[in-house]
Amino acid sequence: MKKIIVMADFSVFSNKALQYAIPLASKMGAEILLCHGVEPEMLTPMPNLLNWPSEALEKEVNIAQQTLIKYISETQASDYYKTHGSPLITPITELGGVKQILDNLIKEEKEAIMVVMGLAGKGTLDRFLLGSNSLDVIDDCALPVLLIPKEANFNPLNKIAFATDLSKSDIQTIHDLARLFCLYMPEILLTHVCEGEINPNMLPTNVSDFLNDITAKINYSKIYYRQIKEDDVLSGIKWITENGRIDMLAMIHRNSSIFSRIFKGSNTQKISSWIQLPLLVMPQVNAN
Repeated sequence: MKKIIVMADFSVFSNKALQYAIPLASKMGAEILLCHGVEPEMLTPMPNLLNWPSEALEKEVNIAQQTLIKYISETQASDYYKTHGSPLITPITELGGVKQILDNLIKEEKEAIMVVMGLAGKGTLDRFLLGSNSLDVIDDCALPVLLIPKEANFNPLNKIAFATDLSKSDIQTIHDLARLFCLYMPEILLTHVCEGEINPNMLPTNVSDFLNDITAKINYSKIYYRQIKEDDVLSGIKWITENGRIDMLAMIHRNSSIFSRIFKGSNTQKISSWIQLPLLVMPQVNAN
């Protein structure tokens, strides 16, 4: 059975992530693994002790697990859950940071297909699992990470925009994207932000070669291409989210590319301040 990992810290942001994951998991026939973690360094130290004894830590984890179980019960009693397919939700509470817990969980759960997290609106990705920064998850996660803004509501995935810089490795990712959401049969709009004038009657050679490779290697008929003329990638992405009538924005996070800047520093602040659509960050794959 497919599994979707949802990170929970009981904030409004993680609540939104779970709300989005419920109909998604139902459509995909997937189980939701609702994961919460406790980091020892974030707990109030016990008097006269430098470190928490193992018995006390185990007690804290058990308390957190009971809180998570209650949270799931309240969710399952809601009309929203009952009217969106009622997928299985399994609670998981572990001791440790978000990256450590996710790495272990992904190794154990071979059928996990994605991670879902909330996206805060003040310019930083929300902190999950008591003090861990979810940017670390994006940097190293082996699975797609779906970030849900507080303003986003679930809509059937009719059109997904995939931001591309025409790298050969994007072809495999586009194939993975089509396969991941195949039950929705969405249009996949390949979005390429470029500078300079655009000739609507003639594609540059690199674009033609890229699209020919897509046709030859991916057996999916609903892939389209659009060039956007903007001075920078961020402006182009903003334009497509506001004007492209899309239901999700997808991109690859690669440390060596222009896209990595979107998730660092001021650009993260910019994009999270205006994006109201789910943002899917795909792991980088090597070009064949």
